[in-house]
Amino acid sequence: RERSVAAIVGLARDLCRRERLGSLQFLFPLAGEAEELEKAGLVLRVDHQFHWQNEGYRTFDEFLARFRSKDRNAIKREMRAPAEQGIEIRTVRGENLRARSGELAREAHALHRSTIDKLMWGRGWLNQAFYERVFSRLPEHVEMVEARKDGRLVAGAFNVASKDRLFGRYWGAFE
Repeated sequence: RERSVAAIVGLARDLCRRERLGSLQFLFPLAGEAEELEKAGLVLRVDHQFHWQNEGYRTFDEFLARFRSKDRNAIKREMRAPAEQGIEIRTVRGENLRARSGELAREAHALHRSTIDKLMWGRGWLNQAFYERVFSRLPEHVEMVEARKDGRLVAGAFNVASKDRLFGRYWGAFE
């Protein structure tokens, strides 16, 4: 297995050089995987992630019921706020994403850049070609959450999805 990991890392490095990508990262590997990646010459990155698990809630109201009244009301107020500001939020997946893959890839990259440009520590790890490839080749595994005001994109998020998990990673806002 160690030789396989070394070979995969070598191929990934070659691809990064060929595509002029700034870095190669494996996010949140398991302990054993992290060890193997280190042996293959990569630097271990320590980070945090947050998990939410559905504890059997069938509806949003069932989820809200677990909170105190004050917190429930605060959540409901936050959920109403975009509509009250004239912002429409929708999620684009699958065939709808494939049909608009070029447009959505440009928007995802612009949002990513916007976030990075605002943050002192930001780095542009992902280029527009990355988003174009992922959106066109893997529409069943990605989604774009759009927030639009008067038809104009004001914010959004790029997520990766499996059958039972959603991984949110990149988001941004123009306003």
